[in-house]
Amino acid sequence: LRKSINEIMKLKYFKYSLPVILLFLIHYACKKKGTDTIEEGEKAVIGKVTNLNSYPGRNRVKLSWKLPSGAELAKCRIFWKNGSDSIEVAIPQGKDTMSVMLSNLEEGNYSFNVYTYDNNGKASDKVSISAKAYGDQYEGSLINRTIKSLTFNETTSAVNIDWNVAAQRALGSEIEYINLAAAFRKVFASSSSGSTTLNEYKPREKFVYRTLFLPESNAIDTFYTAYDTVTVNSTSTESDNPLGSGWEQYSPLRKIHLDDAAGLQIFNWEAYKSV
Repeated sequence: LRKSINEIMKLKYFKYSLPVILLFLIHYACKKKGTDTIEEGEKAVIGKVTNLNSYPGRNRVKLSWKLPSGAELAKCRIFWKNGSDSIEVAIPQGKDTMSVMLSNLEEGNYSFNVYTYDNNGKASDKVSISAKAYGDQYEGSLINRTIKSLTFNETTSAVNIDWNVAAQRALGSEIEYINLAAAFRKVFASSSSGSTTLNEYKPREKFVYRTLFLPESNAIDTFYTAYDTVTVNSTSTESDNPLGSGWEQYSPLRKIHLDDAAGLQIFNWEAYKSV
């Protein structure tokens, strides 16, 4: 009988203690989840950032956002790489917008989470945005714009470059050469331009060129192909004289006698002579 009473007492203890144990476990799990996400304090109902934008660059990303109005905020924190990397930025007084440059990033895709914090360490809900940092791998994949044809005008000492269609995201090409006066010249050819002229060009000399790219429309850095070297030789020449070098056109007078009432007629003949 005493054994039965003890068993009944154990069951009653377990029955009343089980809800307490469950409540403790639920509270611990919720608290642990919050501190894993935000390291400083528990979440509070404070304003979060808006108009979050990203601007990709060379091993860096710029972020900008608008701060919530009427809020007593102390700082912002940005997390990436699943929270393993972060940066803290103080909020200046009287500012309603902010921006930060995240430098020394490895090339690749990123997801950034931005929080605001008040003076008590309470955090807002996160606002997320994705961005990409570009680097040597992207730049190494770029291809220089190709040249369709190349002609040298002996009379004007000018080189004319006819281009093939530029690649997508190409801004244009930079051409560098030394002119007749031994001065350095740099010419920019827009990607929308089909031809480019290099004036005062020294015959049979070389020029170098490369193509500039913007990986995204809002990127903050420009990327470049390697330089290509081009030699302007005698086989790619043209002249303002359609007859070629050493010849000119002239119109000598010739007299022709006709056996009609008109009498003597004079005609202009076109002929060519060596000069």
